[in-house]
Amino acid sequence: MEVKELERISDILKRGGVVIFPTETVYGIGADPSNREAIKKLYNIKKRDRKKPLTLHIATLSDIYKFSYVDGRFKPIIERFLPGPLTVIFPKKRNIPRYVVAGKKKVGFRFPKCPVALEIIRYYGYPIAATSVNISGMPPINDISKIKTLFGDKVDYIVKDVCELSKISSTVVDFTVKPFKLLREGEVGYKEIENALKGGV
Repeated sequence: MEVKELERISDILKRGGVVIFPTETVYGIGADPSNREAIKKLYNIKKRDRKKPLTLHIATLSDIYKFSYVDGRFKPIIERFLPGPLTVIFPKKRNIPRYVVAGKKKVGFRFPKCPVALEIIRYYGYPIAATSVNISGMPPINDISKIKTLFGDKVDYIVKDVCELSKISSTVVDFTVKPFKLLREGEVGYKEIENALKGGV
């Protein structure tokens, strides 16, 4: 991406805007998690239940440790599968606002492989709270023309650069439940996670 576009996206996020960007799985819609009004706007655009938390999209593993408490047993999961199509959930630290995680005491992290998403997050210098592009309860929308039609007048920016989409949502694993709980299976399977925890390949 060109620096000018990254600057524009960063400025939009800083001003409380909502942006749509690609990941390697599906398109995401995101905002600055430290801006309550921006998060409220995101929920309203998606018609998302406020009881459903958002996921922090990151571009460095250190953010997981910065914003959550990670049991050492789970480091092999982080090191093996991230970046990649896996969302990991850990107990949150106080530096994550409750309105981002629907009042819960845990937070999910997504470290995408998509170069476009990584450029945006790295340039912004802070995680982006995001979820899939769709009206809540409906399948994710991965056609950029449909996204523009349905959300073009509702969001502040749509990234045109694309990644190769698998169109399969990320696997979601909750590590606040022992030994762990698979909330959604995507490209990364239950057995792969189990083997990694056991020290397998």
